Amino acid sequence: YQRRVHGVLVTSFDPLRIYLFNEGMVRFATEQYKEGSDHLDNTYMHLTNYSLNKHSSNFVSPNGQATSKEKGEEEEEGEEASKWTLSSFRKYLAANGIEWGPISAQINDIIIKTLLSVEHEVLAELKSKCRSPSCCFELFGWDMMIDSKLKVWLIEINIMPSLACPSPLDKALKYSLVENVLTTVGVVPYNRSKWEENQILSIHKENDKRDSSAHSLLQLLNDPTKPMMDYLSPEDKVKIMVAEDEYARRGHFTRIFPTFKTYNKYARYFESVRPNNLLLARWEAEKRRVDRPPDPSPPPSPRRKSKTFATPATPTHRGRSHSTTTPTGSKQPPGKRSYSSGVRRGS
Repeated sequence: YQRRVHGVLVTSFDPLRIYLFNEGMVRFATEQYKEGSDHLDNTYMHLTNYSLNKHSSNFVSPNGQATSKEKGEEEEEGEEASKWTLSSFRKYLAANGIEWGPISAQINDIIIKTLLSVEHEVLAELKSKCRSPSCCFELFGWDMMIDSKLKVWLIEINIMPSLACPSPLDKALKYSLVENVLTTVGVVPYNRSKWEENQILSIHKENDKRDSSAHSLLQLLNDPTKPMMDYLSPEDKVKIMVAEDEYARRGHFTRIFPTFKTYNKYARYFESVRPNNLLLARWEAEKRRVDRPPDPSPPPSPRRKSKTFATPATPTHRGRSHSTTTPTGSKQPPGKRSYSSGVRRGS
């Protein structure tokens, strides 16, 4: 079957911010797949395109109306339909004992790596043609296929995914998608002449300043022992605020990059280290460290004293004490942790 990922939203390339819509479209071929060269010309068996399969006698529209040879015959909506929502497909997998997590991880991995492969070229075009790095966003469509071994394969990427609504299912999904895109991006009215007069020069000055101080910023961001909010410039803090406000408006989108884990995983694929990417990655790490509540320490059980270990309130390593640092630079001691028979308790 083929999954069409309509909702891959890129709100910025510097820093790179990628969102994935929580709903999607799942399309099926209208004839059962068979191996052998005798079936290579059967497009209904090998392709899932709606524009093609809607002419098949086996096609069942997602609103329940079958286009079968028997006129007027209807099929019940559900497993007989030729197009499903992603949420319905996930329920089907769960009912058959198949976990969605590994499949979702492959999809996210393909999306991130594909965008990283063109990141350098897109940035070069943005710098030459756009007056502001925040004036553009892009909605992409990914077509992926999942084989019988649950391996995900990339088929194609659409820079102009179809938003046509030939069925109630398409209408419900795509209307919600467009609504969430505009809300996440945060489109606001503005006076073009005022923008051109008052903002362009300051933007270019900021970019020049960023280029001249990029090396020193990278050195500071790569030092996790320093509280980042103490040395960030006002412009850097604004970039963090913009990303946080955008994240708060995300609605039914999930941000897959950057996160606490994804930047470290994919940093080696960037053509060069960009300060803005490292800035958001460090901020995500800072939030995780500050927002994580201390683990409560339950009273020791007299029956299992030999299997209970507690770390001290101020653990040391080679004579140095460690503590949790907040964005404002204040320090707070970490909480205690208890382990019993190798199982973490109280988290």
